[in-house]
Amino acid sequence: MATKKNNSDDSSGKSDSVTDNLRQQAKKKLRNLVDVAPESLSSEEILQLVHELQAHQIKLEMQNEKLQQPQSKYFNLYNDAPIGCLTLNSEQLILEANFTAAELLGVAKNALINKPLSQFIVPEDQDSYYLHCQRMLNGKEHDACELRFLRSHRQIYVNLESTMVRDDTGAPLQFNTTFSDITKRKLVEKELQYNQLRLQSIVDTATNAIICIDSRGKVLFINNAAEAMFGYACKEIIGQNVNKLMPSAYHEEHDGYIAHYLRTRQAKIIGKQREVQGLRKDGSVFPLSISVGVFQQQDQYYFTVIMQDISARKQAEDAIRESEERLSLAMDAIGAGF
Repeated sequence: MATKKNNSDDSSGKSDSVTDNLRQQAKKKLRNLVDVAPESLSSEEILQLVHELQAHQIKLEMQNEKLQQPQSKYFNLYNDAPIGCLTLNSEQLILEANFTAAELLGVAKNALINKPLSQFIVPEDQDSYYLHCQRMLNGKEHDACELRFLRSHRQIYVNLESTMVRDDTGAPLQFNTTFSDITKRKLVEKELQYNQLRLQSIVDTATNAIICIDSRGKVLFINNAAEAMFGYACKEIIGQNVNKLMPSAYHEEHDGYIAHYLRTRQAKIIGKQREVQGLRKDGSVFPLSISVGVFQQQDQYYFTVIMQDISARKQAEDAIRESEERLSLAMDAIGAGF
């Protein structure tokens, strides 16, 4: 009996020890969770609260798992985005980068962390990047610029855009920056610019006046020879109707030629030389020999007019005609005397 009693006492002691342990843990957890004195709770009440806390913990874990699912989707969207995405701190050090950013910069994704973005920008574009950052730090919420990155000893052009994230006091916290490769576009733009400059050089050294107009007669281009011929500066004639360069009697005729071509596509004057009258800025009228060409860009038609001042030729022709007339009269007079 004594042995059983001792076993019973041992079992009871263990039970009391477990209960005391649970009681102490529960009291510790409950100090910040309930507004009642832990000492006033019974063991059953504490165990009930522990059970409720455990159930609540499970619910929180399930909620957390659900909340992490959109974050996981966001993480995948961020990393798989077709443009480079970076998170920079206020000192422009890279805190986070996606796979596209790493690929465009030619650096492993993890190797970008804590590196200054300026490290990848060509020296000639450092000032542009500095000013971009300063505009953001000084209060601008969004800004964009075009830069060149140095990637494996090769330059790439990028369009870089940043949005500033600020803390509750309005102080700069981080840059959310994206960039995309625009190298192909920039190379096409440079080639186009080169071709435009080459064309400009050719037409500006031409001795004949050259102007380009659209289908409404608006002047789009005028070369140096045309400026000198009509007495207008380029800025005075660009955007004006070409009728400004001809006497009013020719306005309706000119508009009719363009309308006829646009309506029928029949080249009534296209590719042919003809003589017309020009009107200078000072109001003087002079004879012109012109030829008109047409080209199409998408669904728009444009006309190039090449002009030559034939005043000297006309004066020479008039002088020859007057000489011939005087000679004819003289011959008639001599014949009449015999």
